[in-house]
Amino acid sequence: MTKVDVVIVNWNTGSLLAKCLASLSHLPERTLIGRVIVVDNNSSDDSIGQAEALASPLAITFFKLKENIGFARGNNVGIRKLTGQHHLLLLNPDTEVQPGALRELVEALGELSQAGIVGAKLLNSDRTDQSSVQIF
Repeated sequence: MTKVDVVIVNWNTGSLLAKCLASLSHLPERTLIGRVIVVDNNSSDDSIGQAEALASPLAITFFKLKENIGFARGNNVGIRKLTGQHHLLLLNPDTEVQPGALRELVEALGELSQAGIVGAKLLNSDRTDQSSVQIF
């Protein structure tokens, strides 16, 4: 099965970033994960230190920027560090990935040959639906 590289852009969300990385580290399907790139937008809360303290079986690379360049540009920094051999998951640091979710996304991309992107169902912490789109 195809691997997934993950890019996470962080700014002052240290404890949430640590939970996000822990959720990836504990997935039963974590063998699907290639590289994890964390781009830190010059956080002042020791986000990288909190995340590095997490013992993880994943290959996590941290890039601490000297200024906050924003979410989109931060993702571009992370994407440029990858080889393009795998699927790409752009993940927010306040996300906790549930078991099976990554496998379902990879399978959906495999089944939908015309699709270039898929999105996951978002849930609140109480497992209720969280809206991720709206009609303009």
